[in-house]
Amino acid sequence: MMNLITLKSDGFYIFQKPEDKKEELISVNINETDKPISFYTNYFIEVESNVTIENFMNILMQYEDDIDFLYMGYTKGKPLRPYYEQMQEEVKNESDVDFIEFCWATDYFDFGDDFPADLTLLPDLIGVNKKCLEEESDDSPYYTMAITPLNEWKNAPIHIDKMVEYINYIYMPKENPRFEILMNGNKEWHLHDFIQSFLQEITVHGSPEEKKVYCKELIKKRDEFFERGEELVLVDNGADWEAKSEMFDEKELKRKMKQYVENDEFEKAQEIKDKLDKIKKG
Repeated sequence: MMNLITLKSDGFYIFQKPEDKKEELISVNINETDKPISFYTNYFIEVESNVTIENFMNILMQYEDDIDFLYMGYTKGKPLRPYYEQMQEEVKNESDVDFIEFCWATDYFDFGDDFPADLTLLPDLIGVNKKCLEEESDDSPYYTMAITPLNEWKNAPIHIDKMVEYINYIYMPKENPRFEILMNGNKEWHLHDFIQSFLQEITVHGSPEEKKVYCKELIKKRDEFFERGEELVLVDNGADWEAKSEMFDEKELKRKMKQYVENDEFEKAQEIKDKLDKIKKG
């Protein structure tokens, strides 16, 4: 039987044999075992329905010292507690995401015949708005949560997506679009991947206070664009001080391009591909 850990609303649970029985397995909170959380990071993880980001954060805080030590390479040494304290703050503008999806981020780079192609696979998470996802809308249903205060999306339930898909976006005009799905399939999540993707997302722009400064800088840049009369696309995750340009978020551009391809909106997909090409060329 593969090693499996289940995230429930009150903790991480594993199946193990009780001392007085030989065959039946019982579900046990890992707090009741003699092992640290690091022992279980290579276990495959599943999440019970309706477990929220707040539940998950509360559970991580039970292992605060271990998490801070084990994942400092992903958090750049940022401790967990300031984000936990931010989560406790009063909510003024709750995010409009309906759930948080833990998913695999992929990239495919073809460098030509002289070099092998480069495949990238990383654990990631996105906020999803079901209304935009289910209806035809110009608004993207996907949100980057990196600069949204944690208290504004703490009530969002957690979903896990195991799908891995590599797509080669060659050229996407309206007529005769050229793209190919190179590979797709499912990849299981380990507990390590799961924790890593969450911590990277909330710490990528620094501490809660540093993120506020970062957002103010983005708003300043937005205003400068407007003053010059240049086009700017804004993504608003609910916070009144938060607005950011897709020009500064390559990950969001790639998600949007994939969405346009899936909806057969190839001209829009080509426009984003051109922007991404400019970013790569610097």
